[in-house]
Amino acid sequence: TVQLLAYMQGELERFGISGRDAAMRVGIALEEALSNAVIHGNLEIDSALRESGAREYEQEIARRRSIEPYRHRRVRFSARFSPTEAAFEVGDEGQGFDVASIPDPTDFANLTKLSGRGLLLMRTFMDDVRFNSRGNQVLMIKRKELAADAAI
Repeated sequence: TVQLLAYMQGELERFGISGRDAAMRVGIALEEALSNAVIHGNLEIDSALRESGAREYEQEIARRRSIEPYRHRRVRFSARFSPTEAAFEVGDEGQGFDVASIPDPTDFANLTKLSGRGLLLMRTFMDDVRFNSRGNQVLMIKRKELAADAAI
């Protein structure tokens, strides 16, 4: 994953879509999407388990990685670059989820919760984030920065 993210960040710079700092933020968004696809999508681990404790959460991830139907599921990733934008798609083989049911992570009541932050980061660092109707595929778009923004 680290090599993939580094490569994507380099391509963002090479195509002139973003500078180094913005490319790092896109890398964070991609890492969150990939992690969500594996853990919440393919392994079907509920975010509530993470809230109950890191140990139980990590144990369940390890357990599901070795049993059916989870262990053979794959994550699909594609990237398209043009002179004006980069589009990234991440999909999983899980049941999907209702995007509208995710509590707003910026709401005061949810600020201390661990769940929902990945979606917040994806939406913050990308220009457009769209899920398919099933909720098991996300399309994220980063548009070319204006010259004044590229220095930030």
